[in-house]
Amino acid sequence: MGLLPDAPLILGDGHLMEYYSVDASGYSVKPRGVALPRSVGDVADVVRWAAQNRTPVTARGAGTGLAGGALGDGIILDTSRMDRVRYLDGVVSAGPGARLGAVARLLSGYGRILGPNPSVGPYCSVGGMVATNASGSLSLGYGSIIDNLESVTLVDGRGDVVELPSNRHYSDIISGICRRAGPFPDTTKNSCGYRLDAVPSPDMSHRVVAASEGTLGVVVGARLRTHPAPRRRALAVMRYADARSAAADCPRILECGPVSLEVVGPGIMEGYGGSCVLFAEFHDSVPERGGPDHADRVCGDVRRAAGVRPVMIREGIDRWLAGRNAALSRSLGMTGDRAPSIIEDATVPLERLPDLFDVIRELGERTGSTPVYYGHAGSGNIHVRTPADSRVTEWYLCEVMALGGTITGEHGDGMGRTGFVRRQYGEQNHMLFGLLKDAFDPHHILNPGKILPA
Repeated sequence: MGLLPDAPLILGDGHLMEYYSVDASGYSVKPRGVALPRSVGDVADVVRWAAQNRTPVTARGAGTGLAGGALGDGIILDTSRMDRVRYLDGVVSAGPGARLGAVARLLSGYGRILGPNPSVGPYCSVGGMVATNASGSLSLGYGSIIDNLESVTLVDGRGDVVELPSNRHYSDIISGICRRAGPFPDTTKNSCGYRLDAVPSPDMSHRVVAASEGTLGVVVGARLRTHPAPRRRALAVMRYADARSAAADCPRILECGPVSLEVVGPGIMEGYGGSCVLFAEFHDSVPERGGPDHADRVCGDVRRAAGVRPVMIREGIDRWLAGRNAALSRSLGMTGDRAPSIIEDATVPLERLPDLFDVIRELGERTGSTPVYYGHAGSGNIHVRTPADSRVTEWYLCEVMALGGTITGEHGDGMGRTGFVRRQYGEQNHMLFGLLKDAFDPHHILNPGKILPA
């Protein structure tokens, strides 16, 4: 493809195209070229050229996404060089290529943390986290990206630089569309479609960019709220005979205010055999959630009600949680399946979590295999891995919707789930998604085929 006038180098080298044709999802799409911007102006130059030439543009951060959201057959905008990070008055400002590890190192010097903590840890990028509305294990205490996003700067499909919520033109458009939205799933996490439900007024318009997967604009900067780092932590570890029993106990545990309530299914963690394990973590930095002292209450309540014998951990907590954080890689090894998974990120209302585990049990019967699962039990967000053909996939996602859930809680629609977005939201909301897309990206060059059909 050669050089673009007044823009960064576009590389047509075959080996590089192979590198950018994959991410962590298992999908593969070979791009025509790659741009390596260093500045907002570079991004704007590429997008303007792409708009004039009707060439697709897909932004890429660290390539750790599990839904193929960073893959495309046009120009890949590798934002990894735009990695500046600054901190001021409780807010971190970061470029899209800034890695979470760099953000965490900076914040540690101020006694702060960024709440969302995807399990890939230091390797994911801020741009990717905004694009998917990333959450992680601590969302009970600190929320998802959408709950921590103070403002965002993006380059729209015309090549114009837009800051939200300060841009009144776009904020009014977003707010007007959001006021017409129909019902959304009543879940604590949701990364499906455009989050019209999260924008009650124009001054919250920036929140619609979270989970938009680069389809409304290329994120070139984000300001994120930070939180005091905990000084004291506690971890209650509970072993159950089956997932349904563990799920039934979750509401009781949540009453004690953990910042995290995780589940790991049988076989994933060494030493637990066929047990289903819950981890409830408590921080003193979120007093409204109860704090570490409430971990003792969890242990007492669970022991009396369920006959479970919790283990209380106050030292070496990170070593215990390392087993949980390795669940993705271990689950891939257990199933031996590297094909893209569409069913791996379902989220339901907490009261329907036992029913979701019933669906997962039937999933195993339909596939003739044993599903491997783990995830964020306190949020009703369960990651399940098992080979599933198109019919089983459709059945599973429809069951999730019937439970009042969403087909993706934190990984985004990407390449595999986009075809189910209309079914989850209905014609009214899907039409509004199209209006929002048209407003930001009139030529539909930004990451086509994600959220809305190409």
